[in-house]
Amino acid sequence: MRTHNILCSTLILAALALASASTTAHAGVFRFVAAEPAYEVLVGETVIVDLFLQEDIPDLAISTLIAENGLISLDVRVDATSADTDPATMTAFNTNDLDFNDPLGPIVTLTPDQLRTVLFQDPFEPLGVLGTETPQPIGARRDVYIGSLIIQAGNLEDQTTIFTLADDLLVGEFTLTLDGIAALDTTIEPGTFTVTTIIPEPLSIGIFTLGLAALTRRCLH
Repeated sequence: MRTHNILCSTLILAALALASASTTAHAGVFRFVAAEPAYEVLVGETVIVDLFLQEDIPDLAISTLIAENGLISLDVRVDATSADTDPATMTAFNTNDLDFNDPLGPIVTLTPDQLRTVLFQDPFEPLGVLGTETPQPIGARRDVYIGSLIIQAGNLEDQTTIFTLADDLLVGEFTLTLDGIAALDTTIEPGTFTVTTIIPEPLSIGIFTLGLAALTRRCLH
């Protein structure tokens, strides 16, 4: 009887350990982000915005991307909206073809106010796209680089455009891991960033400011 109880206890503990490992492996929170939350761009100029799928990994948890051997495909949609008259527009998108390297290439649809793309990894790669992990004060963060969006600022000052990054559910579920049974698409939180146009400080004001600072230092001494 004692041997039977020990065996049962061992089996129960093993089952709980497996369940815990499974839960821990999927504890990360996914979201789409830009490299910066806000950009200021001179009127008429362009800015390059790097886009990422980010996984926030709680303390003592295991990255879902690591547990499931990385991504084999990914989709994202970017929409630009603005209440101003001269908003910033999307003019080009350079995909991360180093990691998402399918010989047939990505699917990209781009208009001035919308980007829709699906990226694929070469199916003969032995491991999916894992991204780069960075330790945080609590837990860690893993970033998968998607690509770089080129944005053209308008010609008027103080024009703000909001860019929303989200999973493109209209194209289907394409954010897939190598070992995963279910897609990650519905678990990914959307993200935003802004682009605001500014004008350069006039040269005369800059010279006056420098002169005033120099005069102040002389008077103080």
